[in-house]
Amino acid sequence: MVERSEIWQDFFKDHQTNRALASSEVWQNYLQAEVARDEIRNQIALEKKIDDENEAMAALDSFREKIANNPALKAKFKKVLATLEERPGLKEKTDPAFLQGLSLIDFED
Repeated sequence: MVERSEIWQDFFKDHQTNRALASSEVWQNYLQAEVARDEIRNQIALEKKIDDENEAMAALDSFREKIANNPALKAKFKKVLATLEERPGLKEKTDPAFLQGLSLIDFED
């Protein structure tokens, strides 16, 4: 059984229908409005992505500052890093995101 949406799509694949739609001023206005709406959607998505990245960077900076200002916390993370380096089997079982997070911490005094 053929679905209705497929029949509808087949109707608009016809060459004459496409030519008639292309010559229609109403259809051209509709297409321009759709293109403009897609551009607005893309711009909003891009702005959201940039905002999310800025928020993530601010959170990372805050975390780094928190560790830098707390010697006890910094020592614990150093110990975790040293343990992971000593035991490669443990490192393989550890979450890669956590390992990446450890690499972002500045342990220099």
